[in-house]
Amino acid sequence: MPFAKKFSRLLITIIMLGLTNSPKIRAQENSPAPADLRLTLQECIRLALEHNLEILHERINPRKDATKIIFEEAVFDPGFTLGVSKDVNENRGPSSLSGARVSRQENILANMGVKQKTASGATLELDFNNREFRSNSTFLTVNPYYESSLVLKFSQPLLQGRGEEVNQALITIAVNNREVSLFKLKQKLIETVSAVQKTYWEIVYNQNFLEVKKLLLKQAQDLLEINKTKVFIGILPQYGIEILEAESSIASREADVIAAQDSLKDVSDKLKKIINRLEDEEDVTPVDNPTTQEVLTTFDDNIHLAYKSRPDYLGLRKELETEKVNVNLAQNQRLHKLDLVGQWGVNGLDSSYGGNLERLADLNYRTWMVGLNLEIPWGNRQDESLYMERRLILEQKELEIKNLAQQISLEIKESVRQIKTNRRRILAGQIAYSLEGKKLATAEEKYRLGEINFTTHDVLEYQTQLAQARINLLRAIIDYNNSLVDLGVRSGTLLEDSQIRLKGAES
Repeated sequence: MPFAKKFSRLLITIIMLGLTNSPKIRAQENSPAPADLRLTLQECIRLALEHNLEILHERINPRKDATKIIFEEAVFDPGFTLGVSKDVNENRGPSSLSGARVSRQENILANMGVKQKTASGATLELDFNNREFRSNSTFLTVNPYYESSLVLKFSQPLLQGRGEEVNQALITIAVNNREVSLFKLKQKLIETVSAVQKTYWEIVYNQNFLEVKKLLLKQAQDLLEINKTKVFIGILPQYGIEILEAESSIASREADVIAAQDSLKDVSDKLKKIINRLEDEEDVTPVDNPTTQEVLTTFDDNIHLAYKSRPDYLGLRKELETEKVNVNLAQNQRLHKLDLVGQWGVNGLDSSYGGNLERLADLNYRTWMVGLNLEIPWGNRQDESLYMERRLILEQKELEIKNLAQQISLEIKESVRQIKTNRRRILAGQIAYSLEGKKLATAEEKYRLGEINFTTHDVLEYQTQLAQARINLLRAIIDYNNSLVDLGVRSGTLLEDSQIRLKGAES
């Protein structure tokens, strides 16, 4: 073999040994830029739960609904009344029996009372009334005189408005609404944690995607140097297609690197927005790696978990309870108003206020009343239409629950199937990646030896195929992790799977 040919092969071999081998898939560069914001997945989740604006907004709703419970309970708080007044009436006496030519009467009233509504619907009222009366009439035996009364009144609905279930219905609805808002908060937490995990893995994907594009660019640049060496030693023509092929590939791959860098910035900003760190200039650099371990799961296990854990399903069932309360309340409003009313009291009267109170305490002068009040609306169309409306709303809510149950079943089936599919994609991708690596190594060796059947285009094509195999493998790994996240969302266990414990008021 001529010396020149031996020397050219040796030179080409040295250059080929400088080519970068495809690195192992990982979540970060070996030496990340100092400005990067290095975060684990759990740190990202914690930041999102503490600072995400949508979560902070949603956390206010249970507190708002708690105030509505207090508002409805306040209906049963006792009320105190107090009234003081004075009136004077002067008029011409109509007859000599008026006791004066110009009649003059003066009243001073001081009344107080306590009123209380009970859970049965009854209203209790205790009134203490006081009156001082003065007149210029000569016929009054006691003038001025003081008059007092202590009266206990009650009113008990017998049809409409009767019973604790009816009278506490608005409290029950307020309590249910707060529980629904807690379920919605938990749903928002699950959605946010899901978004954090998926975006975190997308950053891992885009980082490795950028590495692949940079590696392809480096390989094209190395191949150009090999071709220039071949031109220098006379193996390739100076203006041949091989140089142009390598230069064209470099330009194309530089554009790919720029686009990959932009995509990495976009997805990093997306995660910073979720954790409310968008103002930070640093890019998020994941520390954790996606899992490739097989997770065994079944439809039956997850469907039972979903019915017990999914906040949207539990919230809908709580709304169904509320609609049942509304139906019962509307049904009660259809009844006629029939109230049992009564009162019992004692009176006192004397020329002095002290003597008046003594007569009141003697209980000698009593007053009482008992009766029934009946109110029958003509046609009662308003209450009847409201009842029908509530029945229809209840029917709609029952259909919503059935529809959501079917949707949950479909989602669980899809998730379990997707996990198995993505796991098989990983295994197939690992095999394909290994084979493409062997193909590229063989092509580079043959190109180094100068076989005429292998051109620059062939080497570039094998490089691209290996890069695509690596990208496909990484995509399968990320999709596998995302499918695990989706299963946690759809079964309602993502927070527990992510080792997140809710505060007492949010659990």
